[in-house]
Amino acid sequence: MMTRDDQWGDSDEIMLDGNACTYPHERRLCCPPSETTPSCGWYSFKGGACKGECPDGYTEVGSIDHGCRSGYQAACCTTENKNNKLLNAMRLYETCAWSNAPDCNSGKCTFANSPWPTEFVESTTGSGAVYCYSGMVHDDDYNFSFSSQSRKYCCDTSNKAMTWGTCTWRNDDFNFGTEGKTCSSNCHDNEIRVAMDGNEECHGKDGGAKSYCCTGTYETTSKVLNPVLAGYEADLSAWADSPTCDAKTGLDLYARSDISPRDQGQTVLKDQHYQGTLFILATMIRGTGLAGEAMSSSVKALCKIWDKYIPDHWEHLTCDKVTSWFNDKEGNPAAQQRSPEQNGQLALCNMDGFNAMLNTRARRLPECEHYEIVEADYLANDGSSINDGTLAKRWLNQGDVLDRLEKRAPAEAKSVLCNDGKVKRKINYQSQPYPSVGDWADDAEPVQNTVDLVDWNVCRSSAVRTYNQGSDRDNYATEHMLELESIPMFIKWAAMNQDVCKEIDCLFFAGFFNKKVLDSPPDMPGLDASHQQVPMQRVMESLRSETNAGNFAILWGSINLNKAQLWLHGQPRADDTWDGYVEGDLNKATEVLRDTIAVYQYLREKKIWPKFQAINKAVREEMLRAEEQHNKDDKDKKSDLQACWDAWMGHQLKSFVDNGDDWVKKAIEDLKKNYKPEKSKKDDPEGHERYDALTAILNLLETEAAEAIKLSNFDLGLGDGDAMDTSA
Repeated sequence: MMTRDDQWGDSDEIMLDGNACTYPHERRLCCPPSETTPSCGWYSFKGGACKGECPDGYTEVGSIDHGCRSGYQAACCTTENKNNKLLNAMRLYETCAWSNAPDCNSGKCTFANSPWPTEFVESTTGSGAVYCYSGMVHDDDYNFSFSSQSRKYCCDTSNKAMTWGTCTWRNDDFNFGTEGKTCSSNCHDNEIRVAMDGNEECHGKDGGAKSYCCTGTYETTSKVLNPVLAGYEADLSAWADSPTCDAKTGLDLYARSDISPRDQGQTVLKDQHYQGTLFILATMIRGTGLAGEAMSSSVKALCKIWDKYIPDHWEHLTCDKVTSWFNDKEGNPAAQQRSPEQNGQLALCNMDGFNAMLNTRARRLPECEHYEIVEADYLANDGSSINDGTLAKRWLNQGDVLDRLEKRAPAEAKSVLCNDGKVKRKINYQSQPYPSVGDWADDAEPVQNTVDLVDWNVCRSSAVRTYNQGSDRDNYATEHMLELESIPMFIKWAAMNQDVCKEIDCLFFAGFFNKKVLDSPPDMPGLDASHQQVPMQRVMESLRSETNAGNFAILWGSINLNKAQLWLHGQPRADDTWDGYVEGDLNKATEVLRDTIAVYQYLREKKIWPKFQAINKAVREEMLRAEEQHNKDDKDKKSDLQACWDAWMGHQLKSFVDNGDDWVKKAIEDLKKNYKPEKSKKDDPEGHERYDALTAILNLLETEAAEAIKLSNFDLGLGDGDAMDTSA
């Protein structure tokens, strides 16, 4: 993963390219970890008058036009090392160059003495975001159509041992985007994007582009290959005898590794033996995961080297077992969401755990399944378990577990006690009814996009996906994107934070916000006439109801419960309940941990988070409506209600993420501590084997948590400069 080396980039800023990506996704520029990497940067922004020209010694590998009033910025990388030798990572790029732009038709490859005489590919947007002249053209019958000029990628193809390999235009790899409407610009894992075209068949669709994807490998002769393999073999042998873990993988693996560096003072990232071993493992994973393709001779050679050294230290980590496990699309779907390099990093930092996990005798500890909620799982308002009290009775009186989970009732009278330190006021309001999971039609959007775990029969992954659930909805729940208790939470917080919510105190909420004060507001379906002018009720209706049923979701029950309790209480279980699971039921404890991480996986799912954003937008509109009315009626006490809501939402989202992150880390440590064998490995080998397998599972979950439980995943989409822009 390359960082910017140009003079305008921030320290450690990653080279990112968002061309034709659905928000908020971006691509990262990556180079082979086993090779000396080039220096790369964006050239040049020039205050928006962008000029995509690479400095001497650099070549163009991509382009963006973000922020450019004209032109484009080129992603440029050096082609030689400090000793003026061609970098292996840049060999193929060095054989090619892009022709002229924006008058792209004037660019030629086949001029006299051209160093790159072959027109390899052409594109209306070049390497990504290049502008070529375009406009309406007509044929002899004056049939008009849109047309763009195309920029040529000129190459020297005379060396048959060094080519771009197999190439194809792709526009239908739908990891992101909407099939049929948006062209998808993804390449497959084993391919390099050489060019991109956002016009032609993608023109007139809802965005997107097609990409020219190549396998991008160069061949070497056996005289070169043998010394290279010998070097990798030396790295692998040395690493196996004294293994190290990369401290800066981007996955934060070192902190939870069962491998230690040889020397705490060394820079682990630059450890040659580790990098060589990672290259071998990543190449093995990639080379054995290509559907319908036989293993190449080079991958076979690397597997032979791996099996010569690794099983002597970790008997179950043969090439076949490791690569089969990482490439098992059905049995290990989470691994498919990571690159071979990331999977390799994960394995090299947890070799003991993976060795135990791939041992068939230990891999089924713990044994997970779909978690079904019991009474002890619910939290009371003070964060304790509900063994006693009115909340417990409420759940019990509602019948089966599904009904308790649904929290469904007709319009219900509720209240919140507001205390701003000066006065206390009880504020009564009405909670609107909403559809139970059984009320939805089979073809309703929430049913067709029901969210659940990818594989609930494994403990090691919290990954989620959408299913068309049809009528089989037992133990699923209708999910409010923004919990109903959010409004009472906001009222209590605003009343106690007058520095950011000036004039928004208990008297404001009781005497204005919960009264019929709005002058001729637009009609809101779902509210009777007596509530149309009441800001509090309009906000509650904005959270959605039976009448306003848009932006609901259907979610597996335990994930739904965990989300609600994390949002309200900062933890998915009461401490005593969790401690009981840790000490008495490893399966249940691991399922709770997995389903807690799944809360954040669910919220950042591409079909889910936009719903949260839409609900928040609707609430903000009602807050602004109330603010404008209040400031019109009382010019002496100006309020900024929408900004107050934004401040609370920022505070709440950060707490939701921080509390979840803290709870997951503590839960993992609780399990490791409780199940660590008391006897030595010599006296209890099976106990240590099971513990290593459990540790590997917990480390996999922690890796997923590190990616999922981040505030940057939950940008509210309000734009740069807004207090609620969390994308930085």
